[in-house]
Amino acid sequence: MKGKIIVFLQFILIMILLVVNIEIFLQNRALSSTFQRPPKDTIIKEITHFSPILDDYPQFVSPVKPDRKFFGTPFVLDYNGNLEVIAWYYSYLAGGVIESKNLLNIEKTAIIVVHSDTIHNLNLDSDFQLGERGQVYLDHIKIVINPFLLHYGNKVKLVAYSMQDYMEMTGVFNVAERDVFFYDKYGYESFKKFLKSNEITNILLCGYTTDASFNDTMSGYENLRKDFNVFIVGDATLSDFPASMCPAGPTSIALANAALDNLITQVSWIKETK
Repeated sequence: MKGKIIVFLQFILIMILLVVNIEIFLQNRALSSTFQRPPKDTIIKEITHFSPILDDYPQFVSPVKPDRKFFGTPFVLDYNGNLEVIAWYYSYLAGGVIESKNLLNIEKTAIIVVHSDTIHNLNLDSDFQLGERGQVYLDHIKIVINPFLLHYGNKVKLVAYSMQDYMEMTGVFNVAERDVFFYDKYGYESFKKFLKSNEITNILLCGYTTDASFNDTMSGYENLRKDFNVFIVGDATLSDFPASMCPAGPTSIALANAALDNLITQVSWIKETK
């Protein structure tokens, strides 16, 4: 009888260790700490019938109409993931767009709004208000970015603005009391340290301008993608549009170029799962 009890206790101990190891594995099972283009595209199947991409706000972004579209394996599957983000990138090897369904932990996700000197002052008394070009940015903030911030701003871990002055943005962006502000002078290492200290692993990137500040400033995707899972929210950004009264074409081109090395999503492709 004593021997049976010892065997039973040993079995219980083994099961406890097994459960602990499974839990540790699940907590660290994100498929990718940062998006890195795979050496070989991981395609599951080709999608034969599909609608244009980024077609929700054609006045701001011209829809992307790829020749071919594929469904691939996800790049991010967070433990306790509760935010579904469908995203795509372009592959020359596949000859088309590869789309994946990712699952993010919203508690490890930040929204970052990128500042640009092109739209340095958005308050009502600034010179930016002069002309129709300035109004385009203000309309985009009102129609796309502010509703996005209003819906997810208090659900993600934090919202950060890459802008110099809090007062500069009040009355324009939907700035919450808990939001934070960083500017280029602080440097990327300081910004990265702040995000890491808040256990951020995923970035939803939006703001201005897609073809300049959005990629190569302190909080641009060229920096952030080295240390975080970056998802560019394609319709929540605008390119500069010199010699044109409409940003739709330039923004679409900038996003298509970014899609060669980055994951692109859109507002309607970001959804809570529970």
